[in-house]
Amino acid sequence: MNVTIQCWNQEYRCTIFLHKDGHSVPIQHHVTDGGGTATFTIFGVIPADSDAYRCSYQPRSSYLLTSPPADNVTLEVNSEPAPPVSLHPILVEVMAGDGDTHTAGPRR
Repeated sequence: MNVTIQCWNQEYRCTIFLHKDGHSVPIQHHVTDGGGTATFTIFGVIPADSDAYRCSYQPRSSYLLTSPPADNVTLEVNSEPAPPVSLHPILVEVMAGDGDTHTAGPRR
C-alpha cells in the first residue's frame, strides 16, 4: 500500500520538506515553481512507517530561512491482516400480496 501526504503553502516559489518525527533531516522535498503544493508518496508502507509527519518550507529567496514545522499528521500502519469475510446463506420469509408466506434461501 502507498500513502500520499500533501502539503501546501502560500509562498509559491519555495521548497517544501516532509519531516518524519525523530529524523533530523527531511525524508523528502519538492521544489515548487507555479504553485505552493507538494505531494509526497510513501511507497510500500510498513509498520515501521507509523509516526507523525510534518511539513516545512524554505522560500527560494532566502536559503537561510526555513519555516517551523507545521502541525503533524499521524500515520498508523497495522501489520495484522484484515479479518476474513465469511458469508453465510440466510433464509428470508416474504409475505406475498395474496397473504401466503414464501421462503427464499440458498438452493441446495
